[in-house]
Amino acid sequence: TTEAVCQAIGITLADLFSKTEEGKKTIIATYDYKDEDGNLLFQVVRYEPKSFAQRHKNSSNNWVWNTEGVRKVLYHLPEILAETGTIFLVEGEKDADKLWEYGQVATTSPGGANAWKSEYADFLRGKRVVIIPDNDTAGFAYARSVIKSLECKAREIKCLILPNESKDFSDWIEGGNNIVELSFMEQDVSALWTLATADYHR
Repeated sequence: TTEAVCQAIGITLADLFSKTEEGKKTIIATYDYKDEDGNLLFQVVRYEPKSFAQRHKNSSNNWVWNTEGVRKVLYHLPEILAETGTIFLVEGEKDADKLWEYGQVATTSPGGANAWKSEYADFLRGKRVVIIPDNDTAGFAYARSVIKSLECKAREIKCLILPNESKDFSDWIEGGNNIVELSFMEQDVSALWTLATADYHR
């Protein structure tokens, strides 16, 4: 089938309909999700223009552009399981990797703001977690979902709400802020419930 051919050569159906070079998607980053022993489970692919896809390798070591039947875990799982200090939880692999660049332990869940699963909280049992939501309605809702599932599981839960002008952690740190400021910006998670929802604007 057409779908099988696309999977075998590592493209999607949408790639068949690109009319010009300008219309084609370009892979700009790949993010590996691994199990507790460091074995690759699946990969998130980031494109430009901005979009995402997920893929895994089949028994023939070929990429299959879905994650059907594949176990879902948190990003950087082996590292966060070993961590005894603070773990930052953000919305998106880019922000998680940016925190690692600055010497911080960080993770995220695959699939964006609407894809948090309650079972992910088990990976953070007994951990100290600081949630840095994206500075928008979807980000705050994501953080609330995370907090609810971490209750009675995490050792401690804090949140860190970014200043008005910063849309996410990458934006904040690239705006000239210092990583040492993070420890002074932590708040009780109740701060997230003081924010309005659908009509909230900064």
